[in-house]
Amino acid sequence: MTDRETQLAGLRASVGGIDPVLDQAANYGRGVRAVQKVVHEQGQVMSAALSNNHLLYHTNKKLVAENRELKAAMESLQRRFDIVSERNTQLEKTLANGGGDYFLALYTECRKTLDSFLSDAMTSEQLRKKLDEMEAQKKELQSLPELVTEAELIEMEVIEPPRQ
Repeated sequence: MTDRETQLAGLRASVGGIDPVLDQAANYGRGVRAVQKVVHEQGQVMSAALSNNHLLYHTNKKLVAENRELKAAMESLQRRFDIVSERNTQLEKTLANGGGDYFLALYTECRKTLDSFLSDAMTSEQLRKKLDEMEAQKKELQSLPELVTEAELIEMEVIEPPRQ
């Protein structure tokens, strides 16, 4: 018992009974202290929850960044694997065809590259049509007032002056 409770008990005994007002005041004080204790504990729980949420948020951010990096690395490795597999297949074909014609392999590779960058062959009609379009475009460009002259190109050092 605390000193206050001891004093209250002494006061009650001297009065000759339990005063209901004093008893209610004592119970009210205990109730307020109990509520304060509960509120304090809830505050500690909420503080710990906020701290944990902060850590979880930043951990999640870190894991998402690592996941992106790992996915990018995996895609890069997959592309490299595909390139190496294709090269391996080409070398196996070279070996199967008697192996070792290095220039044939280079020719095939160059041909494949050229085919992927060059457009299909044009017929003579398509070529004439394309030439007519280019001539029309040339006339249109020459009629522009902003057209750059050869002298201006030489002055801007875009082209070299003709040798005499």
